Amino acid sequence: VLGGVRVAIAGEPETLLAAGSLLRDVGAEIVTAVSPTPAPALAAAPWAEVVIGDLAEFAERAQAAGAELVLGSSHARAIAERIGAAFLPIGFPIFDRLGAALAGTAGYVGSLRLLIDAANRVLDHGHGHARPGRPSLPDSHGSAAAGHRAGPEIPQQGRGTAEPDELDNLFQESPC
Repeated sequence: VLGGVRVAIAGEPETLLAAGSLLRDVGAEIVTAVSPTPAPALAAAPWAEVVIGDLAEFAERAQAAGAELVLGSSHARAIAERIGAAFLPIGFPIFDRLGAALAGTAGYVGSLRLLIDAANRVLDHGHGHARPGRPSLPDSHGSAAAGHRAGPEIPQQGRGTAEPDELDNLFQESPC
């Protein structure tokens, strides 16, 4: 679901690097990364650049890059809505979600939670199946969503209807 998703992320250097690196490692494309403060660690970001800037610059860059998923504080929600992207709140402050301060993003459990939350936001927003070359995900009725490309059809082989062949006979012979 996250493979190829165009991500814009804004946050403090540590949050930016941790969340952005995790998403990049699962195949997302970091198209915009903006930090309000400089830090030496930002030079090691595994994507093209990190811009030191504010939310106004972040909004311009996210829109220009065609972001499909926006990560940032609660202040970035309006940016995501304006550009038609899914939104995942991370960092500080998060004032429009209860319990956000209690949900950790560190370690195995926190990383898994962040990935699942990001994937669900992308799916909820509809970006999860709309890109060319990506098979569409089935809807609640088991069929692919209308207007989306379906994955390659896998031929089904009937069970117990084929005539036994020479290989079947070889496997049935006892070595004793």
